[in-house]
Amino acid sequence: MNSDRFLGQTRRFLAQQYVAKLILSAVVLSGGLTACGGGDESDPVPIAFVTVDRGSRSELSYSEEGFLSRVARSDSEWQAIWLSNYSGNRPPPAPAVDFNQYMVIGVILGLRSNGCYGIEVREVLLSAEQVEVVYAELTPNGSGCQAVVVSPYEFISIPTTTLTVRFRKS
Repeated sequence: MNSDRFLGQTRRFLAQQYVAKLILSAVVLSGGLTACGGGDESDPVPIAFVTVDRGSRSELSYSEEGFLSRVARSDSEWQAIWLSNYSGNRPPPAPAVDFNQYMVIGVILGLRSNGCYGIEVREVLLSAEQVEVVYAELTPNGSGCQAVVVSPYEFISIPTTTLTVRFRKS
């Protein structure tokens, strides 16, 4: 049953990657039109992304900034990040990613005091200089929060680039 669920998730992820690639192609084409005089080439443009995995119990440590980021441009980097995210637990297989076309970006919030905290990648912006991942920390609304320590995370996939990846909390 778990393998059927995993195969279904993998097929859905691959289909989402295909759609994201089509959307990115449209963005690139419209960017080419913008460069012909319709706007500023340095303006960042939103690009499509696909959530690879999201959860509340990352085992990765976080930095002094209060969050941790990870970028995987190869399968070996992705496998290492995936195993570290589940250290101490028996991890499910890492979602398959075609690293010839895509890369994985992760944002981990670090320890939070109850189960109502979460994270959401809101958008990914591409400019000539960088990729910017805009994320939000979802905070408790004050009612019905489970008293448990969590460490919310989200891993996304975008088309491969060698540009620097930066993060901005919205």
